[in-house]
Amino acid sequence: MPNWCLNWGFITVAASHAEEVKAAMEGGRFLNYIAPAPEGSTALWQRQNWGTKREIDPLKVSVVEEDNEKVKLDVSFQTAWCPPHEAFQKLWEMEHILDIEMYAEEGGGHYCGYWKNGETEEFHDYEASEDDDAATSANHWLQWVDEKLGTDRTKEK
Repeated sequence: MPNWCLNWGFITVAASHAEEVKAAMEGGRFLNYIAPAPEGSTALWQRQNWGTKREIDPLKVSVVEEDNEKVKLDVSFQTAWCPPHEAFQKLWEMEHILDIEMYAEEGGGHYCGYWKNGETEEFHDYEASEDDDAATSANHWLQWVDEKLGTDRTKEK
């Protein structure tokens, strides 16, 4: 059983392709949509082409903005061990993808990160002590996200 990496964010796609992207995500075929695995592919091929060794485990896909030209999807899914960086890059290179903003957190490996449109890739490793519990790790991650986005979640409570 892998450590699950939580991935979430927004993908804006041309309206003409929104349903196929949404269906691939909801059906757990998202990485194969981006870079189809050849028959008999191995975990090595998947790591090299997707950045993770298994297809996604979808959690949520919803439309947050929509017009005649584009659809913005709010997505979240899990991947085995790490975020699918290579797949994000391949997705960004597709003509019908207009914007990608993704975040990732893998608590067991103590890292979190941000990826936007192929140009920004920042990952933050943090040191955890034996005394850290899930709440401490989550707070560390939220502080990093708040710093990145210029927000303060403590004021929102």
